[in-house]
Amino acid sequence: MEVKYGYIHYGNQLHTIDGEQVFEVQSFTEKPDLDTAKDFLEDGDYLWNLEQWDVYLAVGLL
Repeated sequence: MEVKYGYIHYGNQLHTIDGEQVFEVQSFTEKPDLDTAKDFLEDGDYLWNLEQWDVYLAVGLL
């Protein structure tokens, strides 16, 4: 299992844009250890972040 990327912990749905759900970002964890990454995925409220710009879009910085 690769853990070299970050994980986004998302929260409540804020609204929708063109039918797409928009959620609040509760936290972002950069490159957690393997056990933590497994916990995140088992929790179900985390997304694997493949690109840094995804987080910027999620928090409205772009």
